[in-house]
Amino acid sequence: MRPIELERDGFICRAEQSRGYTRWQLTPKGADVLPVLLTLVHFGSKWRVPDATTAEAPLAGGNTFNVFYIREIDREDREYCS
Repeated sequence: MRPIELERDGFICRAEQSRGYTRWQLTPKGADVLPVLLTLVHFGSKWRVPDATTAEAPLAGGNTFNVFYIREIDREDREYCS
C-alpha cells in the first residue's frame, strides 16, 4: 500500500510536510494493527520456504528481529494523530 492509501484508510496521518518531505505518524488505528503486522512478518520469516531456484538456506530459527519487540510495542508512550 502507498502512504496516501494508508492515510485514506485511517492508519497514518501527515504529521509534518515541507519542501518535498512528509513525516507520517500512526493513528490509534495504525498502532492497534502494528503488532498484528509484525507478528505476520515474524511468522513468514520463520516458516518461509527456501526458493529452490536460488538454493537459499532457511533462516536460522526464523529470527529476523526480536519477537519481544512485538509485545513491547503497545507499552511505549506514543504520540498519535487523531
